Amino acid sequence: MDSGRLGRGERKGERDKDTSAYLPKVAEKAGASLRLGGVLDKYILRSMLPGFVMALALCAFLGMSLGALVELIREVVSAGLPLRVAFGAALLQAPRFLSLALPLATLSGVLFGLGSLQERGELGALASAGVSNARLLMAPLLLATLAGLLTLGVNEVLIPVSSTRAHQLVETALTTDLHTLKARDDVIYHEYGPAAGRAGKQLQRVWYAQKLEGGRMERVTVLDCSPDGEVHRVLTAGSCAWDWAAKVWRFHDATLLHMDRTGESKSTLQMQSLSVPMPNVAKAAVRATADLHDQTRGEIQRVIERERKTGAECGPGSPAWKARWLLSQRDASVLTCAIYAMVGAMSTLSSSPRNSRSDPFKKAALLLLPYTLAAKGLSRLSQQGALAPSVGAWAPPAVTLIGIILWATLLERTS
Repeated sequence: MDSGRLGRGERKGERDKDTSAYLPKVAEKAGASLRLGGVLDKYILRSMLPGFVMALALCAFLGMSLGALVELIREVVSAGLPLRVAFGAALLQAPRFLSLALPLATLSGVLFGLGSLQERGELGALASAGVSNARLLMAPLLLATLAGLLTLGVNEVLIPVSSTRAHQLVETALTTDLHTLKARDDVIYHEYGPAAGRAGKQLQRVWYAQKLEGGRMERVTVLDCSPDGEVHRVLTAGSCAWDWAAKVWRFHDATLLHMDRTGESKSTLQMQSLSVPMPNVAKAAVRATADLHDQTRGEIQRVIERERKTGAECGPGSPAWKARWLLSQRDASVLTCAIYAMVGAMSTLSSSPRNSRSDPFKKAALLLLPYTLAAKGLSRLSQQGALAPSVGAWAPPAVTLIGIILWATLLERTS
């Protein structure tokens, strides 16, 4: 009898000993899963990534379709831009729309990811297990950090490179291909440009050269046509060369004849040198002028330093003011992804699982509307000089983040 009791006591002691040795391991594994970047965050991130990627692709595609392609179709119609060049330039504008789509993609990923977890009851199970709402916000913040880093990379690297390439592509197409022809003798080239007062193109010049080689022509004759098709100028020259920097033909030993409708010469002008621009070069030059939005941070900083060294006015409307405004807006845009992620997460966590699946989307839209309007309004005021660039850029996201933190604190106390 005593031996039986002793055996049972020994087995119970062994079980207690095993349990005491196993519980720390369980606690350690539970703590590891709840650690930042642990199993819980990875699981929630996996649920948010499909919605994030799909929304990013959809927003970028719509932006390209409604933005870049509309402008390039106008160029195709008005200036005769080739279709292959138009589509190539539109694809090169994709990083610009990718940067604009990242906050919306972050919001969509959070709403769809947490919404699916709530619909399956997993958020309720986590709450029952003692996981707080503040802890659940860590995964959306990780996604927002990833989107913010992507925004910085796109703004600083992809947009300047792709925009420069797109400008060069369109500029080359809008200017003539005459200077790119292979070396040959007896060149005849018809130069077309936009028709005056109607859609389509019309003949503007007829070029003839006895020899063309490496952007240089010899024994050149150019017939300049008026909008009604009459030849009203004739230019002859011993030679001419293409100036890549100025995008003009430079003629040497030139003679310029102005003619009337009957073909009679009205005046003759002989010159040692003459520069003739190609059609649409002015438009291409404006297009090729680097916009601040297409420049890197270092290039924008050099604009500010150059304005300071020259002693130029740095007030509202000056290049230095625009550069500082753009840098402030670019830096504050990183917080936009965090705000969209936090609003999406709080809208989902504050909604009841018994309510409609669309409730978090409606709540997020209503909350982000005043933030967007305030950000746009203060940005415009700072651009015009009514506010400092840093105040106009950082005030809306800072105030919004404070409001979201207070909302999360109130939700944690009431849950």
